[in-house]
Amino acid sequence: MRLAELLQRRDQSYTDVAKLAGVSPQTISRIAAGKRRPSVELAMKIGRATHSRVAVVRSEFRFTPNARRRVRSLTQRSDA
Repeated sequence: MRLAELLQRRDQSYTDVAKLAGVSPQTISRIAAGKRRPSVELAMKIGRATHSRVAVVRSEFRFTPNARRRVRSLTQRSDA
C-alpha cells in the first residue's frame, strides 16, 4: 500500500504524520511522491505515526541491503 493511500484510509494528513514523526510536512510529501527516500529510522517513525506494521512501511520504500538488515534488527528489538 502506498503511503498516500495509507494516510487517506487512516484519515491522516501529511501534517499529522510529520508532527508525530518529527519532520516537516514537506518531507512526508516528498517521500509519498517518491522524490525522497527516508532513513530506516524515519521509516520506522512513519510506521509508528500511521499505526502501521513496519512491514507495510518497509514495502513502500526501497532500502539498500544494509538498510534492510538494519530494519530487520530494529523490528526484532521492538517485537521483543
